[in-house]
Amino acid sequence: MPMWARSAARALVGLAFVGVAGAVAARACGARVNASPSLPLGVYRVVSGQVVRGATVLVCLPASVATVARERGYLWRGACTGGVAPLGKIVAAVGGDTVEATASGVRVNGVMLMGSRPVAVDTRGRRLVAVAGRWVLPAGQIWIYGGGDRRSFDSRYFGPVAVDDVMTVMVPTVVWPGRTDAE
Repeated sequence: MPMWARSAARALVGLAFVGVAGAVAARACGARVNASPSLPLGVYRVVSGQVVRGATVLVCLPASVATVARERGYLWRGACTGGVAPLGKIVAAVGGDTVEATASGVRVNGVMLMGSRPVAVDTRGRRLVAVAGRWVLPAGQIWIYGGGDRRSFDSRYFGPVAVDDVMTVMVPTVVWPGRTDAE
């Protein structure tokens, strides 16, 4: 192997090590790096807070939904039921709120959520079936939302989830601009 190739390989291994060490250190300090399309790309800080409308959360999906999400590659491996990672989403509705899901989108208390019209197929052309109906959420349930990402795998496809399945509440600390999936 030429000398330049060995040097490049060492540099790449070094960069990978620094990246992994940085991610581990950030996690130990309560930071989470989001590189998935489920939320804006960036760094989020874990906070002790209530699960309220507008909060950003990491939530474990119900087992049946988690299995489908993992099989389709929507979720990585993680600590939730079925060995999947939690989903990062925004809480669009909480107990007492009225949610209406239709083919044209989702309304919470009569207000249409931006980019909430369900899509018929995922990015690989597989069929997605959206839920439809009207819910007055009971205490202990939330509706999670991808914040306007029209391709987000969120409550549009599986309905409300339990507050008890929320792992943590987060706030964005550094968010990189550039994603415009809501268009």
